[in-house]
Amino acid sequence: MSTQAISVSQAAAGARASGRYLYVGMAVLFIAVAVTGFGPRSLAIVTGNMPVPPPIIHLHAASMAAWLLLFLTQTLLMSRGRAALHVSLGAVSFVLAPLITFTLLTLVVTNAAGALALPPGAQARLFAFAVFVMGRAAILFPLFYFWAVAVRKSDPETHKRLMVLAVFVVIDAALGRMSWLPGASENMLTAAAGYTPIHVYQLLLLGPPVIYDLLRFRKVHFAYVFGGGLFLAFALTTHLVWNAPAWHRLVASWAAGAS
Repeated sequence: MSTQAISVSQAAAGARASGRYLYVGMAVLFIAVAVTGFGPRSLAIVTGNMPVPPPIIHLHAASMAAWLLLFLTQTLLMSRGRAALHVSLGAVSFVLAPLITFTLLTLVVTNAAGALALPPGAQARLFAFAVFVMGRAAILFPLFYFWAVAVRKSDPETHKRLMVLAVFVVIDAALGRMSWLPGASENMLTAAAGYTPIHVYQLLLLGPPVIYDLLRFRKVHFAYVFGGGLFLAFALTTHLVWNAPAWHRLVASWAAGAS
């Protein structure tokens, strides 16, 4: 083998390795965001400084924590070439993903129903949050997950990116607890800026894998284009209706009809 061929082979191997470690890094980043966002709240609940949330919240939190740990474990296994164990452990997701989807849908319905009982101002905003923010997660998480499962053998590159997207679309719950972020608020539901600052920070989390694709392949992978487009559609809708008088009147009429 020529020296040039060896150099090309080594460069290709290095590129593959950097890609594997990128996904490990994304898993660590998502966990860091989750711990930073929910850590203080969890500590306050444990110490009795905050009321204990309903069982569905505990179930959702536990399933999401398990999902993040599974995602990290799976990326570590692939970075070390343990593909067989990666496949075997992936069966755990067949239980976790439906459970997460169930808890998300339950929370959407619960929050949407609770919104209609609030005063008109907060009513429309909480309903928008339930439908377009929580609803987005409840729709896109299973979409990206089951799509990833469907292509895991035929298109592993798409599979990896879809798994990143599946975590990405639910990580805003942690970001929403970081009231110290510029533009954020203690209560996003009453802030004039609405949820837009959180969506901006959420999009920044998708920057590393997108930039990696641009540097390595000179293009953004279709999964990120499609997934990012769906996310932006929900985010833009949330932004547009947040303070819109027409939306507030519409939700008020729904609330009056439901009472």
